[in-house]
Amino acid sequence: MLLAIDIGNTQTVIGLFGEDKILSSWRMVTPKYETSDEIAAAVFNFLKNSEFDPKDVGEVAISCVVPRILEEIIKMSRR
Repeated sequence: MLLAIDIGNTQTVIGLFGEDKILSSWRMVTPKYETSDEIAAAVFNFLKNSEFDPKDVGEVAISCVVPRILEEIIKMSRR
């Protein structure tokens, strides 16, 4: 599955795709100073609460207009 993350100035939208269709999506306030661990915990909870296994995510796509958070999102996506 593909986890797509669109990080805007005020909101972050996360979408989970599989077999060329969107399976689920979530919206959250764009993190200001969170660490990659805190962001990973939020994404993990979104997935688990929607009954998806985080281990099934094989790819991550990131779109970001907030440079200060990009590095943490990249760290999180490498897990």
